Amino acid sequence: MDEKQSLQSTSYNLKYSITPKTDFRHKDFILKFQNQSNLKFLKDEQTIKYNGKGYSLIDYATVQSDKSIPLSCSLFYFEIEILNEGNRCEICLGISDKSMVLKKLCGTVNNSFGYCGDGKKYQEDKKEIFGVKFHKNDVVGCGVYLNKKKIFYTINGKFLGYAFENINTFKNVNFFPTVSLHSLNETIRINFGLENFKFDIEGFYYEENKEKIEKIYQIKNSMEDLEYIIKDFLVYNQYHETFKMFENEISQQDGNKNNNEKKDNNDNKNENINKENDNKNVNENNNNDNKNVNENNNNDNKNNENNINNISENNSNNNINISENNNNNNNNNINENNNNINNNNKENNNNNNVNNNNENNNNNKMDIDSIEEINTNSNNENNNFNNDIKILLNQFKTEEEKSKNKEKIIKIENERKEIKKLILNKEYEKSIEFFQKNNEKFKTKIEYKKIILCLIILKYLEYLKNSENYIKLYEYLNNLNKEIWDENLNIFIYNNNDEPYEINLNKISTLICYKDLKQTEYSFFINKNQTEILLNQINELIFQMNNLNAFSILEKIYKQQNLINNVNAAIFNDNEHIIVNNI
Repeated sequence: MDEKQSLQSTSYNLKYSITPKTDFRHKDFILKFQNQSNLKFLKDEQTIKYNGKGYSLIDYATVQSDKSIPLSCSLFYFEIEILNEGNRCEICLGISDKSMVLKKLCGTVNNSFGYCGDGKKYQEDKKEIFGVKFHKNDVVGCGVYLNKKKIFYTINGKFLGYAFENINTFKNVNFFPTVSLHSLNETIRINFGLENFKFDIEGFYYEENKEKIEKIYQIKNSMEDLEYIIKDFLVYNQYHETFKMFENEISQQDGNKNNNEKKDNNDNKNENINKENDNKNVNENNNNDNKNVNENNNNDNKNNENNINNISENNSNNNINISENNNNNNNNNINENNNNINNNNKENNNNNNVNNNNENNNNNKMDIDSIEEINTNSNNENNNFNNDIKILLNQFKTEEEKSKNKEKIIKIENERKEIKKLILNKEYEKSIEFFQKNNEKFKTKIEYKKIILCLIILKYLEYLKNSENYIKLYEYLNNLNKEIWDENLNIFIYNNNDEPYEINLNKISTLICYKDLKQTEYSFFINKNQTEILLNQINELIFQMNNLNAFSILEKIYKQQNLINNVNAAIFNDNEHIIVNNI
């Protein structure tokens, strides 16, 4: 079996969606019929009618649901529709425990709470005005918020408020949805979710927990966290080839990312240097231009003064002086220009030197990167096993604990790899011998016995595939240690509906009685690939036997999500978070 098939097979427990859900529709709930002379159940078993006289306080007809509200439920909700309000409309709905006296009003007995048609709420015989009165065609709802220890009511889709708070008995008492009737012809139909509720219970729940829900959705995981979770899952389930491929892929991505970052940094650095050089050249040229202008202005001023002073002497001298001045000016300009040319040449030489240095540095860096990449690739193969060990060692918090348990983890990892190789090669006898030899000190542990049982059943299932092997199988079973036949020693495989099917050696030994197992309801023993399922159990049991975490982070997340789904998002409980800590 290749690793791709192995991954598909082992992910059986992750096949279902782990999308959070909160289901308020308890369609399996019904009213429990008890032989009461003053109460009549109509055909749909959800509609009841009062047939009593309704005179005395013990002439009520009270009925409960057939099941109690699950203690793990975050919010339970149900509604009643008033089909007939009777003479006085003394209908009451709420909750009560199993000790409720069915001839009394809900809310007048210990551990019972009710809201009645007179607009009052009742708790242990205490009553006070709470809401509006009931009338025909009204739809009244009752919400039991176990997490918040509160009970609220609705009427015709409108929230009336919390009637009861701080109900501490929610923790350890099983409560039942309850309805009481007391006046002639009162008729109600109860709805646990078979039909749409009048009240928007989903919207209410979201608004009540909006801030917490939004905080949860705002939590972001880094790519490093996700990569680690995947690596952890691959190591725990021994998908070593996939682990290597994943490691190499991540390393290549990280290498490409670093090279791109280095290239971007070098490009930015060169661009900044060029900008600085351009600015320097511009400033130098501007300074030279300003110097020339100032020099020319000074010379012009000097010439004007000389001209004024010498006009009175004679014109010929003036001409001579003017010629001389012009010659001097020309010489000065020539010298100045020569200086400018020299400065520019010097600046250009500096720029060339800087660019040459940058190019040399970049070449050196590329050479270093290439060497590092070669070294990384050559070490990848050697580091794979060490990376496996590092993942498993991360369950220990301190470096001292990691160092202390490193040898133990290496032994376990080697053992898991060897057992997996033997099982996939169908060398079951060798796998049993190998395991027994390496774990003599754990002989009395239940996990040790279960691992042996898994290995025996693997061999058993191999024999079972061919009826010609049944005689060998019978002999093999006869020679097994008596301890293995313990009825309390159970493991599981998966049936044709992909549901866990608990087995022991006693239970499956009878399968050799069937001539053709493929035609029976037990065909899943040989039709389905049970090898990976049993191998997974062996992996978990090896960890448990050594008092280590038996599950990867991903599997813990899955189990956590399953729990949240089962308790209808009990994570929002402020007082007691029903969260798995030791899975």
